[in-house]
Amino acid sequence: INVPKVKEGLIFAKMQWWHPRGTDMEITKDWTEVNDGIALGEGRKLGGNVKDLPEDFFLDIAVNGEITRTYNYEEFKVLTKEIAYNQAFYPFVNDESLVTGDEPEAVELGLRIRSESSPKDASFSLTHIYYA
Repeated sequence: INVPKVKEGLIFAKMQWWHPRGTDMEITKDWTEVNDGIALGEGRKLGGNVKDLPEDFFLDIAVNGEITRTYNYEEFKVLTKEIAYNQAFYPFVNDESLVTGDEPEAVELGLRIRSESSPKDASFSLTHIYYA
């Protein structure tokens, strides 16, 4: 992810941690086109239980090719607390020394999600990147 004009060394994300997980999506595993080529009239199905992340979940965060932070399951779960309805924010980078001059700089942000026990269930939906 190329993040332009970072000046203060801050990069946050808004994510939908409750997004359906991989093994919950068995119905879509063989699809080759949107909605498997079928027009659906039911609309969205909301509500229900959220499948938890695997306990061996890790999220590695890299800046300009170097891993700078790794969240484990416990650390990541603390961040899933919503500050408003469907609003949970995740600090990816907080490093004032990231930008060396007075001018904003582009930063390359990399994310890697890991789980040995259940890789398909180690997922979330990234919706926004905020930076300063």
